[in-house]
Amino acid sequence: MADKKKYAFLMIRFNTPDIIKDIQEQLSEDDLYYGDDSRSGYDIETDTHVTLVPCLDNDVDLNKLKDMLEPLDKYQTFLTNISSFDNPDFEVLKCDASSIPLFNSYKAITDKYPTHSDYKEYHPHATIAYVKHGVAEKYTKDVLDKLIVLEPKEFWFSYYDENGNEKEVTWK
Repeated sequence: MADKKKYAFLMIRFNTPDIIKDIQEQLSEDDLYYGDDSRSGYDIETDTHVTLVPCLDNDVDLNKLKDMLEPLDKYQTFLTNISSFDNPDFEVLKCDASSIPLFNSYKAITDKYPTHSDYKEYHPHATIAYVKHGVAEKYTKDVLDKLIVLEPKEFWFSYYDENGNEKEVTWK
């Protein structure tokens, strides 16, 4: 089986809100999907973030991307509900996120730079956990009980260098 091509991701990190922490604490070992081994990166998402632009080419000019972004504090983001989406091996339990600057920046960047995501529509979200099929529905909510505002901590750019090594750059 050929390796899937690895891409760069532009994201924004946030402090983990209580609603996500509470759900993560309720999930049992039997609920979580771990992949083929414990190093797969699946299970509980420990780094609360929203992807701003997925699947960019690794050689994209980061300085040009930075010039297209609003100041970090403009990316205050609202969680709207708890939902999930299916993957052949697992479900992604997530909080949907909404922010005009997220959508505007996504549009500006994807109009200028190609992306290689299988998902053609932008659906910003904060992943809670990767769970086994049938688990996510226990936690989904069409509307949250109160307004949850995520305050941005930093921009996060994850990419692979010319040798295939994963690299990260963060800035405020």
